[in-house]
Amino acid sequence: MLTITIWNVLMVEDNPGDVHLAKMCAEKRPRVVLHTVPNAVQAHQYLLRKSPFTQAPVPDLVLLDLHMPIYDGSPVLETLRESGSTLATIPVVVFTSSRLLLDRARCKQLGATDYVNKPTDWPEWEATIHQILHKHLPGFAKEYGP
Repeated sequence: MLTITIWNVLMVEDNPGDVHLAKMCAEKRPRVVLHTVPNAVQAHQYLLRKSPFTQAPVPDLVLLDLHMPIYDGSPVLETLRESGSTLATIPVVVFTSSRLLLDRARCKQLGATDYVNKPTDWPEWEATIHQILHKHLPGFAKEYGP
């Protein structure tokens, strides 16, 4: 029997333009399903499968914006790493426009798997998203190449 891998990626991002670009990248890889939430509060609800996300799949990867209104991405990262459950092992890539070394160091200290700066144009966006998926989703490289 043939098993088809589907990768669920949760993107926590408040910028609709960035969400749109990520969706365009995911559409080119039909077995990558991009789920999005616009803030840290909804990210917690999603990850803990609270209403309205009780049926949400556990993500294989989290793309986490750092600077968002109300709460930044740090509490989401802390919740994941301190959960003591399978959530603690999900790769979390902080995907941010912040180039501050202090932000990078803080995220690494909180357990971020990777810290990637958002690109400034479409070809870079596509390449960067592909690199993130290639690096952090098991089996992705086998399906979609280097």
